[in-house]
Amino acid sequence: MSQRELELGFSSIGFNTYPIDENIYLKCFKSDKSANLNIDETFLGMRLYDLTIYNICNDLIIFKDELDFNLHKDVIGKWFFYAKTIITDFDRIFNSNTFSLVIVVNGHSLLDACLLAFAKKHNLPFLCIENTSNRHRIVWDDISGKVVTYNLAKNYFHKYKNIVNSQTCRSYVTHFKSTVFDNKNEEHISNVNNTQIPFKKPFVLFLGQVYCDAALLFGIEDDFNNPVDIIKDTIGVCHNLDMPLVIKLHPKELEGKSPAVDRPYGSPTYNRIKKYESENVYIDYLNSYNTFKLIKSSQIVVTVNSQAGLEACLYNKPVLSYSNSFYSGLGFTYDYDNKQALNRHIEFLIKNNINVNKNLEQAQNFFYIFFERYCIKNSILDLFYKILQIGFFSKTVWLKFYILKIKKFIKGMLGPYVSVFYKYKKNKKIFNYINLIFKWISLWKNKIFNEK
Repeated sequence: MSQRELELGFSSIGFNTYPIDENIYLKCFKSDKSANLNIDETFLGMRLYDLTIYNICNDLIIFKDELDFNLHKDVIGKWFFYAKTIITDFDRIFNSNTFSLVIVVNGHSLLDACLLAFAKKHNLPFLCIENTSNRHRIVWDDISGKVVTYNLAKNYFHKYKNIVNSQTCRSYVTHFKSTVFDNKNEEHISNVNNTQIPFKKPFVLFLGQVYCDAALLFGIEDDFNNPVDIIKDTIGVCHNLDMPLVIKLHPKELEGKSPAVDRPYGSPTYNRIKKYESENVYIDYLNSYNTFKLIKSSQIVVTVNSQAGLEACLYNKPVLSYSNSFYSGLGFTYDYDNKQALNRHIEFLIKNNINVNKNLEQAQNFFYIFFERYCIKNSILDLFYKILQIGFFSKTVWLKFYILKIKKFIKGMLGPYVSVFYKYKKNKKIFNYINLIFKWISLWKNKIFNEK
């Protein structure tokens, strides 16, 4: 959905919006070489590091553990300056306006991190949204605000797991597999034409993610410094067991741009691990192989918290996922949060020749619940309904929403017929009836709300 569609929709149901353009703040940078930067610096009670770390890492294409306040002081200073500028303006905006809801996209980039911080500071309801690998679904959260890493998926699973029908879930998964490339977001699509695999014998598959993506930056902790640590440990245990390893890197690292700075990623993961390539370690950094063909041909799948790891479960593969991923701890993954657990799980699965998922039915049920009970459809009406559920809105706004819903329903029902009639330039009476229906709805709405 476009910004124009959202604005028209907001207007039609009586939302007064306060859109914020990040570019306004990014044009006002003034360098301050004398600034004394430190990790605990605060401004108006807000810790600058917490608000800017995503943008800093994406600007430098590094992970948090690689950040050096002396070496990277110019970039850090720049984003600290932007943060102070935004905080100053937001302090004015939030103190001079009354908001029913704050909408945040992803919750980690500087502007959204500041929005979220002010929403929490002023005890305002917020809705944090993010795209999923399925272009028809949006994941949301109204508690943590970190929808990529900490969402409500497990809550919804526990709520619906004894209600949903397993056959319905199986059918849903079967349909997903048969239409997977029709529903994938373009940035998540791998080479659909290549059905080959690099090894003719059993292998371990590691599914990579964008090196400085929020899901990794704010997901990895404990015994690992960065995603390369996890890859290196996987390489080590596979080498000890003489097991081939395919490392499938995210297509976006090769072809995509960092959303924080609109600059190509430049294959950051590959640049850090290419020295480990060998006869038994194949790194697909050019997006040469089809991800789903690799999953189906592998014996074990290892990932951090990628949605592709969840999809691998649907292909009945044993999947190792990081312990705080949104689908871990539910009985169908092998979870790790340190090197010992990662190595132990891989060794156990290989030595015992296990090549099936721990609980396929549970994985299928979770997948169905996640996309059909938790996520919302990527449509204006579904987004507005969630906004109304979470925010503080009057009955009048609710009524306007249902009128908009009725109008869209009628358009959807009559649309195909209108197209046919328009094509043959006949049946003017039917056009008149259709116009009359919409005029009646508009007049009724105006009469109720005294609109001119």
